[in-house]
Amino acid sequence: MKYTLIIALILGSSLTSNAQNGLSDIHQIEIDMQRCIDDSSQLESRIMLECIFRAHRRYERVVDTSYSELISNYPEGMRETLEANQTAWEAYIQTQIQMNREHYESYSARMYRVIEARERMKLWKERALFMATLYRARTENRRTH
Repeated sequence: MKYTLIIALILGSSLTSNAQNGLSDIHQIEIDMQRCIDDSSQLESRIMLECIFRAHRRYERVVDTSYSELISNYPEGMRETLEANQTAWEAYIQTQIQMNREHYESYSARMYRVIEARERMKLWKERALFMATLYRARTENRRTH
């Protein structure tokens, strides 16, 4: 029971923040993940992990697609800045994921894998929102000029 409450609180908080950012339409990833979890007959950690990993992979694709589009459309100086930013972010995410993994593995509860996976997915979600915002702004700017 207490695990269900913890997971519900964790999952619910990002739905609210996503809608407030006005970017809730990014493939409805968060909504689909929650629906995936809700559709399972039991809140098993294996099923929750599958749902979270599926959302994680979708956020990765948003990042990759947005990055590719931006890098191919930015002028030289902006491309170099974006490449440096992406490289720095990749280094950050690797250390953050490692830190989260080590932190959550220190708990004796079985749900640490779900929580750690959720934290990893949230990092990718934040980057996806950022990259999609850059891409949208670039696309809208090109249309108006």
